[in-house]
Amino acid sequence: MADYPCDWHGSRYQGPSHRVYLNIYREEEVVKLKGSICGDCLAATVTDWLGRALHMAAEGNWDPPRDGEDLDSLYIDAGRASGPLNGSRRR
Repeated sequence: MADYPCDWHGSRYQGPSHRVYLNIYREEEVVKLKGSICGDCLAATVTDWLGRALHMAAEGNWDPPRDGEDLDSLYIDAGRASGPLNGSRRR
């Protein structure tokens, strides 16, 4: 395992590389953020999102959150995650 910097707590960490991207759209404007983050900071950062935000499923659908889901259960093959950014919401 390599040694990476965590942009959240400012120290290096051992383990897999996590890269985070956040795009915020407001009408025709956008803010784009990115960073490198350790597993502990990643878990703390996405806790609020897991119970609220849609997530892309392996089939390419945007699925609503379900009780008991954790971040590890939502990972899909990165090659399949190339659908439209503003896909339709699943009802």
